[in-house]
Order: sequence, then structure tokens, then C-alpha cells
Amino acid sequence: MAKFRYKKRDDLLSTCNDEIIEKQLKIMQKSGTTSFGAISSFGNDFEACLKSPQRVVFFTELLGSRPDTVDILFNDFKSRLKHIEQNKNERLIPAISIHSPYSTHPILARNALDIAKKSNYVVSTHFMESVAERNWLDKGNGEFNDFFNNFAPNTKPMSNANDFIELFKECKTLFTHCVQATKEEIEKIKSINGTITHCPVSNRLLGVGKLLIEDIDNKMLNLGTDGLSSNISLNLWEEMRNALMIHYKKDLNKFSFELLKMCTNNAANALNINAGEIKEQKFADFIVCQLSDSIDNLQDIPLSLILHTKFTKQTYINGEEI
Repeated sequence: MAKFRYKKRDDLLSTCNDEIIEKQLKIMQKSGTTSFGAISSFGNDFEACLKSPQRVVFFTELLGSRPDTVDILFNDFKSRLKHIEQNKNERLIPAISIHSPYSTHPILARNALDIAKKSNYVVSTHFMESVAERNWLDKGNGEFNDFFNNFAPNTKPMSNANDFIELFKECKTLFTHCVQATKEEIEKIKSINGTITHCPVSNRLLGVGKLLIEDIDNKMLNLGTDGLSSNISLNLWEEMRNALMIHYKKDLNKFSFELLKMCTNNAANALNINAGEIKEQKFADFIVCQLSDSIDNLQDIPLSLILHTKFTKQTYINGEEI
């Protein structure tokens, strides 16, 4: 599946124009997503995000593992980031993404994180998404060994998992996936005040495993889709419904409330946005939904919302209906 994903990447990029991106952003608006993080490898999605009424934390992504290309890649990254900074406003917020421990040279990562620290930017990174990544970082073998040796013979891992986490200790960081992370690594992420972006549908479709959220402090968790290259929808209601089914051992009512928090308050905290709850001094970003007639008590509301909602009746950003 991973090989197929990379093989088709160029085809996806060539067909993904502004019209397609804007269409998906409107679907997200209709479903009630008022803010989101956009991880951008090339900047092709910038114009559509700039026009959107939603709050967009725009993560300029950095990746590249060859030492001889570090300077070229970093200069390109800075150029893309500068373009975002020149166009930032209340609703378009610059941020930085370090792709992953297996794809980003530590020198590149440290240089980009220095910028994040100085500018107080939120950071995102993919971490322990697959068994292949686990085997590569721990043992230097497995599927990634074949993949990297196609470009440079005798390639070795650039970092281990613990050292990679340590890079982010002074940055507000979202660690995405973590399905193959150990309990010790999860605890280390918690110790540096990191958060974990859970992408259950993407993880299931790529067959990489399931995040054991039972062992994770719920305050650390926020919910994501990982994009349409590995998902069927950017609608967070669908993501929540699927999460309910995937994590079948969790109590339905309690877990429904936790999922709503993962998409609101937890997510806003992770993205450093002053929203996520209806409260004085917070942005007036909120949605209005139709409740089922069968609700008997307040405890049933979270589950009912997740099971029955596809789109909102109204969506407000900064007090204005969109």
C-alpha cells in the first residue's frame, strides 16, 4: 500500500487544482469545520486556503534526506515559508511541518525548528505511522530499506525515535498517527507537551495499525483526516463515526463526548487557536446542528450528533455566518 501511495503521488498532484481544493473546502465548511491545519509540501493549495473563510494553520512542509541537498532544500523551504508569512492574516496562520524522522535530515529539521522557536510557530510531524517506519528506525531494515536504497546504496536511518522526539521539546508540536509508537514514546511526547493527531480512517485504509487511544491521555488527542490521498472524506462527522466503530471497546456515550472534544477544544489547543469552546474572549466560531427527536437526556447528545449529523444547519466564523 505504501509503495502504491508514493507511485501515484505525481498523478494526484497534477490533477489537484484550485477548483478541486475549493470544492473540498466548501464541503468542509458545510460540515462545520471552521478551522483546520493544512500540511503543504509544495504550496499548491495556498491560494485556495487564502480565499477560504475558515481559519487555516498553514504548515509549510520540509523533507529531504540526502546530505548533499540540505542547503538547496532549506532555501526552497524558506522561500515557501516567506511567501506564507507575507500573506498571513487573522485567518491564515503560518506554521511548519517536519515530514517525518525517516524522510527529513536532522540538520534540516533543526534549522526549521529554530525558525519555529523564534517565531512561535506551531509544528507538525508524521511519527510512527507504520511497521515499515518502526523497522527502519529501530533496525535499519524492512520495506524502507528497499525504498531508500533505490536512491542511495547502503543508506542508514538518520535518527532514532527518541532523538527525533527530543528535537521538538521547545516547540508546540502535533505528532500525527503514532500507531506504532511505544508507551514510552507516547509518554515522552506528553512530557514535552506534544499532542497526537489521530487519523483512524487513513490508518485503516493504509493498513498500518490502530492507535491504542485507551492508553493515551485524552487531552493529548485531536482528530484528523490526513487528506484525501489516504481517505474518502474530509468531513469530521464521518471521521468520528468511523472512530466510534474502530474503537469498539470504548463506552459509546463517553467516547462520543471525547471525540467532540478532539474536534473542538483539543484541536484548537493543539493548533494554538483561540477557539474550540463557547467562552468569553474566545473567537465566536460555532455551529448549529439539528438534534434527533429521540433524545431523552443530555448525555445522549454527543452520540446522537455523531451518528446523525452530516452537515450543519448553520456555521459561524468570528460571529459571521458562512
